[in-house]
Amino acid sequence: MSMEPTHARITRFGALGHGSTPPSTAFDDLPARVSERLAHGEYDAAARSATAATCIDRRPRVDGTDPLLPNVGGGFFGILTAVRAVRPSFDPDLLTADGLAKALISQGLPVFVHIDQNFAVGKKSGCAFNDHLPEISAHVHQIVDEAMAVFGIDPDAPGDGSTTLRDMAERLLAMSQADDLREDAFSRLSAAQDMGATTEILQGTDPGVGADFSFHDGHTLSRMDVLADGPWQFFHVDAWSFEPTAVTLARILPRSHAQAELTEESLVWQLQTAMFLSSVAAVSLLCGPESTLVIRP
Repeated sequence: MSMEPTHARITRFGALGHGSTPPSTAFDDLPARVSERLAHGEYDAAARSATAATCIDRRPRVDGTDPLLPNVGGGFFGILTAVRAVRPSFDPDLLTADGLAKALISQGLPVFVHIDQNFAVGKKSGCAFNDHLPEISAHVHQIVDEAMAVFGIDPDAPGDGSTTLRDMAERLLAMSQADDLREDAFSRLSAAQDMGATTEILQGTDPGVGADFSFHDGHTLSRMDVLADGPWQFFHVDAWSFEPTAVTLARILPRSHAQAELTEESLVWQLQTAMFLSSVAAVSLLCGPESTLVIRP
């Protein structure tokens, strides 16, 4: 089963959109105009890494720099979610924010987290994925059918692709109900920062009017090009980076004894599927039925 589209599609979230769409005001033509440019890769730039590191939130950083690193839903927290979803495949110590951050940083891999410039301690960090990680993980179970329909995945095709998606959704649901991690958004954030994670401080708010899932291998969005073009309200997911990120994780992270015999190919597919589902679930909760969805090769 392949998640990659054969051609670019510009559509609406429809049944997959479980959030609210901001009211149209001065940006009535923004979704259509930006969607066309996205579909043609006009904002793309060569990524500086193959491993996902930053979040789908594309607001400008306070210092004005652009890391040009691949994005997944939640950035580092999205990767943490994927690793947890395949447990007991990995050592339990890697299921904590500090444990995984330490393991990635020790291998020279980028680890990015973000907060709002004016975030309120004890209320919201500013990263919607981190703030609502349990709800997003639980939400995956509800949107599998809609996700397969929108991405053109045939649930009745030969093979076990749809079975893998449903099984992973069940694991993410179980993870959202687990009480053994004893954490919240701020303890996760602090743990990653204590291990040396790079903190992006973002300005303003992120009222996304749509999302872009890009399979354009080796490329991400240039935040500077986007800002130069005007208001930017699309979430961006570098879906092409799911596989290289999963390959890297499968090779460098120590496994538990329970899954020592699991093949690397199987583990990569599970991690890749978990990143796909958690990213789709995040934008599903952030975007409404009328929000624009761009899916492109």
